[in-house]
Amino acid sequence: MSSFRILTKRMLWIKTMATLVRLLFK
Repeated sequence: MSSFRILTKRMLWIKTMATLVRLLFK
């Protein structure tokens, strides 16, 4: 259960980082 939570958190973090990079290099 905790593993799933960590995985979700990591996915969300990667998604946020990708969005920031996209905005910076637009």
